[in-house]
This record gives sequence, C-alpha cells and structure tokens, in this order.
Amino acid sequence: VEVLMLTFGLMFGGGSSLAYTPSLVILGHYFKRWIGIVNGLVTAGSSLFTIVLPFILPSLLDISLELTFQVLSGMTALLMVCSLIFNPLIPSLSPAKKVDEDGNTSIKNCRDFWGQIINFEIWKNRRYVLWAFAIPSSLFGYFVPYTHLVTFTKEVLGEETNTQILIQCIGATSGVGRIIFGFISDRPWVNRIVLQQISFISIGCFTMLLVVANNFPIFIVIALFIGLFDGCFVSLVGPIALDIVGPSGASQAIGCLLTMYTIPMTAGPAIAG
Repeated sequence: VEVLMLTFGLMFGGGSSLAYTPSLVILGHYFKRWIGIVNGLVTAGSSLFTIVLPFILPSLLDISLELTFQVLSGMTALLMVCSLIFNPLIPSLSPAKKVDEDGNTSIKNCRDFWGQIINFEIWKNRRYVLWAFAIPSSLFGYFVPYTHLVTFTKEVLGEETNTQILIQCIGATSGVGRIIFGFISDRPWVNRIVLQQISFISIGCFTMLLVVANNFPIFIVIALFIGLFDGCFVSLVGPIALDIVGPSGASQAIGCLLTMYTIPMTAGPAIAG
C-alpha cells in the first residue's frame, strides 16, 4: 500500500493533471462557436468508462492485481498517442528580457521571467477571481455521493443490495448531461455561469434527498439526476474559463481552478464521513 501511495497516488495523480488540463485547453484553440458541445463530447469519455470498467475490473482482479494495473497503465498510455495531434494555434508568452534598456538586470526583468511561468493577468480579472473561489467553495459536498453512496445505501437497505449500479447510473447520465448541456450552453441566449450555478443547486438538492430515500428505485432516480447535473458542471468548466480569460489565459486559469478543487474534494468526503 505504501508503494501504491507513491505510484498510483502521487505519480498517477500528477500525470493525470498534466494530461487533463491540456486536453481541455487545446479545444479553445480550435473551437469557439461550438466549444460547449465539444467539451461535452471530450469529457463524456470518462463517464463511458465509469460504466464499463466495473464489469471489466473484477475479471482482471480475479487473475491478478499486477495484470489489472498493467491493463490500466496500457489504457492510460494511449493518451501519449492522442496528445500527438495537439498543435497549439495560439502563441505562447513572449521570451523574457534578460536585461533592460540600460543593460542592467532589474525587477522588471525578474517580473518578465516569472511572467512566462505564472500568468498574473488572470488574477487581475475580477470575474475569474470570483469564479475561481466560488466554485471550490461549492465542491465540499460534490464528491460525497461518489465516496459514500454505496456504503450509505447498504446501511439503509441492507448488505445484499446491488449498490454498484448507483455509481454506474451517475456515470451514465453524467455522460448524457455533458453532451446535452454542452449543446445547450452553445446557444447565444444561454449564460454559461448561470447554467453552472443551476447545476450546483440541483446536485445539492438531490444529495440532500438521499437522507430521506427509503427504497432502491428512489436511490436510482436520485443517482440519475445527480449524474445529469454533474455532467452539466463538468462540461462547462472549459468554456467558462475561455469566456472569462480568453484562449491565451485558459491554460493556467483551468489549471489553477483544478488545483483549488483538490482541497474541498479531498476534505469534503472526510468531513461528511
């Protein structure tokens, strides 16, 4: 387990971050009018495997744990092939100047140097700052159903209940929601931020309804709606970032936001538990 904390935890987590952010940012280089539906299609893949893998992994685990990790590693390695088609169309930040007009190093040159690494401009954008802090504050309860739903349902309905289907329901409707709400968000009369706020309110309401559910069909209905609005939230992260800061700042805007996600998404389920 200690080795897995390093490999499957830190290394896989870090690699996933390096793969996930560019896959969203690159879309803004190629699409504008249909950026919502494009994001929905791209992110729907994770929902597909949320449904499929529970059927595949038990068979692999019956053979060996080593084979299971080898298969998962092979699937993840396909990302290296996919990334070969990434061809950024928007120029990166200009190179830093090593000396100023007087030929001396200065604070300005230092700022230029760090400006290549950190995009300070996005933090001067009030809309982005408000959005970047508001979203993580809403995520303390977001990951709770994913973590505790299976155990909670068994406590309510009994250990013999096939609770794994609930996570698959969330995954299925999340994929559908990403495509549907991605398409809706591309309508010129739709405010994407308001649409994302509606998704958060809906996820919160259905999560609270879990505590009064007393039979399996109700749990399934709630899981389906949680997944649907989860798809709405996920599909709009990239388009909203592009709307607020533009394609040139989207990379760090999305990256910083996802970094801030980790705190509530880690602490929320623990506190709820």
